[in-house]
Amino acid sequence: MKVSVHVGRDLPPATSAAIARFRHKIFVERLGWSLPESGPREERDEFDRGDTMYIMFRDSHDDVVATVRLLPSTGPGLLIDNFPALLGDTPVPRNASVWELSRLAAVWPTADHRVLAIRTEPSPANPTSSANTQHCALHALLAESVRVARLHGAIQFIGVTYVSMERLFRRIGVTAHRLGPVQRIDARQVAAYRIDFDPATLAALNLA
Repeated sequence: MKVSVHVGRDLPPATSAAIARFRHKIFVERLGWSLPESGPREERDEFDRGDTMYIMFRDSHDDVVATVRLLPSTGPGLLIDNFPALLGDTPVPRNASVWELSRLAAVWPTADHRVLAIRTEPSPANPTSSANTQHCALHALLAESVRVARLHGAIQFIGVTYVSMERLFRRIGVTAHRLGPVQRIDARQVAAYRIDFDPATLAALNLA
């Protein structure tokens, strides 16, 4: 598996298109989200900007198999701007050490040759897949995301995800906390979370 890290302002056009096509394939074509297209079969939004960071996994055939987007909370973000009610009474985070994790998705082959789709934001679909494979996919993406964010001074992630993801967070061993109330979106229970880069999380992700 090849991993690359990019900053929006320096993102090569071909790489930007590859990420946008992968996101469209996962979020629009496979999961049925209603999202505006920024190009033919491409998905981008207002949070894909110059200071956005992207992590991309490619397989041995050079196909994109996973992506995640990281945003400093000092600027606009998906949670803060689109889902602020999920914060409840929690103050809006505007701190260079707090980053938002969003558009996390992967296609991972399972033992029975099905393909796992994993994502952390509200959508109308619920993939069936191996729990162990899902665990491995999330672990790999979180580990690289935390590693990269720490290099830029982050000590915590925030984001919107399904309440059902709590079980996976616990299995992996990361320290995740709800920030506000649970709401039903697209017929699924979702909430805002923070993930602390504490010793337990770093050890669980083999980053200690």
